[in-house]
Amino acid sequence: MKKILLVLVGVIAVLLLVAGAALAVMYQRANQRFGLSEAEPVSHETVADMSTRLRVVARPEQVTPLLQAYIPKDRMPTLPFVSALGLDFSKALEMLMPREVALLSGSDFGQGQLRLTLFVNERRGGPAIAENLDLSDLLGRIPVVAWTATRFRMPRRGVLLLDGQIPIPEEVESVVLESWSHRMEGAPLSLSGGHLLEAVLDNRNGELMTLGASIAQGLGVDWRQAMKQPPLSMAGPVVEKVREIRLHVDPEGLDALTGELRISGPPEVGGLSFLINIAVAEYVAKPLKEEHGMDLSGECVWDQAQEAVIGRYRLAGLDTYLRRQINAMFPDAPKPPQVGG
Repeated sequence: MKKILLVLVGVIAVLLLVAGAALAVMYQRANQRFGLSEAEPVSHETVADMSTRLRVVARPEQVTPLLQAYIPKDRMPTLPFVSALGLDFSKALEMLMPREVALLSGSDFGQGQLRLTLFVNERRGGPAIAENLDLSDLLGRIPVVAWTATRFRMPRRGVLLLDGQIPIPEEVESVVLESWSHRMEGAPLSLSGGHLLEAVLDNRNGELMTLGASIAQGLGVDWRQAMKQPPLSMAGPVVEKVREIRLHVDPEGLDALTGELRISGPPEVGGLSFLINIAVAEYVAKPLKEEHGMDLSGECVWDQAQEAVIGRYRLAGLDTYLRRQINAMFPDAPKPPQVGG
């Protein structure tokens, strides 16, 4: 009897080992296909290089509270494996929200194009996204940029990449070399980090000129003629002095966004503050108020101590605007909380 019990114990132990191994293999295969495990944090810096002149970085984690407050939880589709795990909307957001989304750009005159890279530091679901998410409809609506594919490529877990390019007009290089050089002085500019949205443009090689002319051509605009018309004709000589442009935006509760614009350069750059204030008032603040009911306040001033034009802004009325948009998308959905209510 004792020997029989020992044999049974041994058989059960073997079965448990086999079951454990089978479950491990099943999980590994599911993880490879769907990305169930959490990928490590990876910065856009890992795909930037010496030619990167423009960086625009968003950190979606900071909008999770907004999404949880505004989007009807019973209407949001979710991935099959999330439903299978019995996770609610809030937990699914925390699990799946990417840590970082970045757009990187740099001019390549040898190839005659601005090279673009869309970078996503996925947290979970990366393999499924790369395999199944077809961005054809979305990318087709973006003018100017020619994307090399409609699906992300994933060189490793945590990194999703999409490449694109914008043709540079043939005459731009000679115009750029009248005021700048292709030789890079100093290290590439980086971001300070920690903001919902942050951007930096390195203009030490005239990238603003290249970027503007390339986008204008893509939109069917004669960039040479545009440079001769005000306000560009007034800003052109000053733009040559600009070293770098920085912008960051952060949420302020549910109802507002705050932001700072910084344009660094010698004192001649200070003249841009007047043109920027006029442009913001007429082409940004006015439409926001008239079309969306939002109030944009703030202005640019020259700061001698920091050698920069600095503009600090606040956009209020975001809560009402978002509620209106959500109600239009989900007319019978529960209403999100009112600010101050």
